[in-house]
Amino acid sequence: MSRHTWFVLSLFLGTLACSAPHDAPNVAPPKETVQPTGVVEGTGPKDVPAEIVEPDTIPQPDAGMVNVAPKAPQGVAQAPKPQPTKTVSPQRSVFEMPKSNPKVLNTCQAQTDYSEKLYAKALKVATSTSCKKSSDCTVAQNTSRCIKRSPCKVDSYVGVHKRHAKQLKQLRSDLYQKVCPTCVRYAYKCAKPAMNAVCQQNQCVRIDVKSAFNLGLKVGRIKPYNPEMQKRFTARHKIFERCARGHGQMGTFDGGTLRLAVTLKEDGRVSEVKALQNLRQPKVTQCVIQKIKPYRFPKPQVGQNRFEINLVYK
Repeated sequence: MSRHTWFVLSLFLGTLACSAPHDAPNVAPPKETVQPTGVVEGTGPKDVPAEIVEPDTIPQPDAGMVNVAPKAPQGVAQAPKPQPTKTVSPQRSVFEMPKSNPKVLNTCQAQTDYSEKLYAKALKVATSTSCKKSSDCTVAQNTSRCIKRSPCKVDSYVGVHKRHAKQLKQLRSDLYQKVCPTCVRYAYKCAKPAMNAVCQQNQCVRIDVKSAFNLGLKVGRIKPYNPEMQKRFTARHKIFERCARGHGQMGTFDGGTLRLAVTLKEDGRVSEVKALQNLRQPKVTQCVIQKIKPYRFPKPQVGQNRFEINLVYK
């Protein structure tokens, strides 16, 4: 190789070396290393690298540390915990029939015993209900219809509160139809005994009105005498007897004479009824007067529109 060739080659290599730094890529200077927050400095020598603790391995507080829970704000009432509700089935009333009857009721005697047991419970409630006045009371039969007892006897009835009279009657009918179908049916043709129920010491008591009150009524002679009016009063004496039976109190009414003055209008209607002589029971007197007021008598003669009559209870 000649000298000229070596010179050209050296010049080329020199030119190439001078242009290399400008074409090299830019390299960013190294940044400072920032220690992460989870880095815990080691307790050993300085030449031992620090231990890096991962976030999921943070140590729990020591036993000596107290973990204080946040307190609830004072003055705020905490809502009570809901209590479980209990389903209570409604109890059957003593005046209602059970949903089903026992299967052993094959004979009339078994059916009768069962019906009497149910009716006795209802009757106990009806007789123990307190009353305030005699108008709160009435009479009811003391046995179910399955019992072969005549309803024509006074001993077949007891005094009960009117509040339960219809319930007892319906229960007797249900017992007879649903419990005693095999029992013989009896038809009694008799009048109900003369009786009543009064309130004594807040209890309804049945009484025999005839034996207790002696309420036979006698209609006295009307003055001035008028045969038509005398006939009208005599025909209604049963109504006047019922007034005493319904309003007379046992032991306080033993009969007496009720003298009345009746004034009629021109057409025979009653314009006024006045008691000239009262009975010992004012309610009996008021009842009789109220019964007479709606009556219509024959037209009176001129100047004879006022009559007097005696009703004697004895």
